[in-house]
Order: sequence, then C-alpha cells, then structure tokens
Amino acid sequence: MSSGTSFGVSSSARWDSARLLLIKPSSLGDIVHSFPVVSALKEQWPGVHLTWVVKRQWAELVERAEGVDRVWPVDMTVSSWVREGVA
Repeated sequence: MSSGTSFGVSSSARWDSARLLLIKPSSLGDIVHSFPVVSALKEQWPGVHLTWVVKRQWAELVERAEGVDRVWPVDMTVSSWVREGVA
C-alpha cells in the first residue's frame, strides 16, 4: 500500500468529501489572513465542505470569502463560553 492511500482510497479522495469546521470568531486581521488558506483548501479539495464559526459582527465579511460554504455567526465571547461551560 502506498503512503498516500488507506485501504485503497487515496488521501485526496478522503479529503474531498470531508467537512471542516473553522473556529475563528474574532480578530479581523486573523480572519482576513485566513482567506487564502480557505481558498487553497477548496482548490486542492473542491468537495470539502467548510463551515466557519465567527463573531456575528464579521459574519457578512466571511460570507463573501471564496470557499466558505456556511457561516455560523455567534454572539458569545470566549470568556462567556467558559462561564456557560461551552469551552
């Protein structure tokens, strides 16, 4: 079996049907710098489904990013996640 396969299925084929969740809720600069990564992922694996969790105030910007299939806007801050027991 070659290093790029598992049980006869290439690693590329496995990634092409993957579902990825990107959690970057805030920090505008980090969000914008993530756009090329998202584009590269979709270029390499066009079938991958990418959902991005982002602070509501940045949701419209992320919706315009090439390669993002779904945007999940959140109102909570990370500190409130800890208080609520989510994190």
